[in-house]
Amino acid sequence: MSLFPCILSCNRSFQTEHGLYIHQDTCAKYSDEDTQLLELLRLHTERITAEAAEQPSQHYTALEPFPDSKPLALSSDVEVDLLNSTDVLMDDIPSPSMDIPSGRGMRNKQPTWKILEQLPVSPIPVSEAPLPETPNILSNSSTSTTIQHPLITKVVETTANIFGVIRAYVTFLTYDPDSTTSLEHLSDLPVNPHLSPPITAPHSLSTHIPSDPYPLPNRQSTTERSKPSEASQSHPNTYAPFSNWSIAGLMDWMWTGSHQKSIAELDQLVHNVLLDPRFDPSHLENFSTSRKTAKLDQDLAFKDDAWIECDVQVQVPDGHSHSQPTDPLIPIFTVPGLQR
Repeated sequence: MSLFPCILSCNRSFQTEHGLYIHQDTCAKYSDEDTQLLELLRLHTERITAEAAEQPSQHYTALEPFPDSKPLALSSDVEVDLLNSTDVLMDDIPSPSMDIPSGRGMRNKQPTWKILEQLPVSPIPVSEAPLPETPNILSNSSTSTTIQHPLITKVVETTANIFGVIRAYVTFLTYDPDSTTSLEHLSDLPVNPHLSPPITAPHSLSTHIPSDPYPLPNRQSTTERSKPSEASQSHPNTYAPFSNWSIAGLMDWMWTGSHQKSIAELDQLVHNVLLDPRFDPSHLENFSTSRKTAKLDQDLAFKDDAWIECDVQVQVPDGHSHSQPTDPLIPIFTVPGLQR
């Protein structure tokens, strides 16, 4: 039994509501009836609007007496009845409608304390300093007049540092406050007199960074190196925070150059090589890493470590039969230098 019929002019029914919706999307009769209903609604609305505009407004005018007529003498009872009827007519006149809002009125709600706590704190007002005045005296041959010109100032604020502290100046700066401070004033390292002076201004924060912070001394013999130099005695903290040049040089090698070096490798170099009694700095004269590496590659010290070198013979097919004794020999290809 169909449960969802279409309109009467269509005479079609469907088992599901979804099927009815699909049919109505393409049904011409359903679309025509929808259009007719909308047109009837529009005509009905226009008719009501026209009738409301044609209705005359109710008003009451005083009756004028007929010409050549005499006023009628009315008794007191008749006059009372006329007055009462006039009151009734006045009560029937509708009063103009006034829109009176229903329900409770609107209230101005104040923000709660939770909202007030989330609001940012207002900044503290800065008291503006009075503008100073500078006299400007114009001297002439006859008279001298003093004219006051106010100096317009503007507060200059620097950028905040890592602690959030800023500097505020009431006038434009004519010099750098940090120009009298250098890195030597901020560091306890002694100044190396052998370094070239910086090219920048003498009081600038810019400083000259040498390519070699720990310069090598002149080549000396092993005996001369064992004796402390006069420079190291006069400047005991030249390599601060390290105690001597050896440690400073190792740390400079560790933290410069390639990033593939590790702390464990440096400890192994110091304890297993440099501190070994057999280590002699004179052995490293004219040392070249690439040359020594090539020599290591050419070394054949490991060829006799339980390896047997032999030649391997491989039979190569030539397309001929070699089953009979009278047939030619099979071609042989020899592979030399195989280790097993």
